Amino acid sequence: MNTVLMTEGPRRPILPRLEVALCVLTIAVGIVAATAFWLARDSLWEDEIIAITHGLQPLPSFFVEMLRNDIHPFVYFLLLKGWAAVAPGSDRWALASSLLFALLSAACIYHVTARHFGQRAALWACALFCILPNYAWAAGNLRMYSLLPGLAVLTWHLNMRQLSEASAGRG
Repeated sequence: MNTVLMTEGPRRPILPRLEVALCVLTIAVGIVAATAFWLARDSLWEDEIIAITHGLQPLPSFFVEMLRNDIHPFVYFLLLKGWAAVAPGSDRWALASSLLFALLSAACIYHVTARHFGQRAALWACALFCILPNYAWAAGNLRMYSLLPGLAVLTWHLNMRQLSEASAGRG
């Protein structure tokens, strides 16, 4: 009888190089499109000016203005407040926050998907997310649209983790 001891963990098949290359190329095209859209913007739209104005309000009146004038959650505007404090008065810098949030959302989607479903699914999820026209559009708009996908996936992940810890504690 021929027995082989497996001292290593389970072996995962290596992704075919062509598939990895296709995913990486798709992600790169999406990031280039997002960056190009961001670079093409030379001024802010009216709703973006309102967003930056909310972010620049002093803190005591910030919350009052948010409740009075905007239906969006205030967390984004607090992030924008911190971001704008680094280079106040620069439209390009303000818009760069959306590009950064888009990149962070893509990284969050990759990381969470890899953790739950493996590297192959993570590459495809990230590639499909980055190639969506909405990805490039959101990365060039001074609104919370580029932040929401990452927050949604992170919320799902934390919820799954909490549920698994809760069920492990019962058993």
